[in-house]
Amino acid sequence: MKVKNKDIVVFLNGIGALKDKRFPVKVTYAINKNIRAVSGAAEAYNKTFDELRSQYMLKDAEEKLVLDEHGEPKFHEGKKDEFVKELDELREIEVDINLNMLTYSDIEKCDSDKYSTLTVRDMEALDIMLK
Repeated sequence: MKVKNKDIVVFLNGIGALKDKRFPVKVTYAINKNIRAVSGAAEAYNKTFDELRSQYMLKDAEEKLVLDEHGEPKFHEGKKDEFVKELDELREIEVDINLNMLTYSDIEKCDSDKYSTLTVRDMEALDIMLK
């Protein structure tokens, strides 16, 4: 299945909150399997993102990012737009990943008192694996 890098980022950023929740075994298995399935793509994304930051953002003598008065990273002169363009391109790249898919019927089983309730944020994270 083709998945965009930006969807992998949403999945991995949101999945941490699900690790402490109780779900039916099929849902738990799919989450764990999919974390492993996207890890290679996430590693490549993070490496490329770090390279873009090094290329476009200012660093101090200790190689830490230089931040402005609002806590945002400072860019080399005239390079912010180039960074944003390349980051957008990186986020839109599609990666072929074998995901373990769930149905909405699988997710509805979480409505039982036996399992944890899913929030909107949880559903956003799981969206990558719903058919």
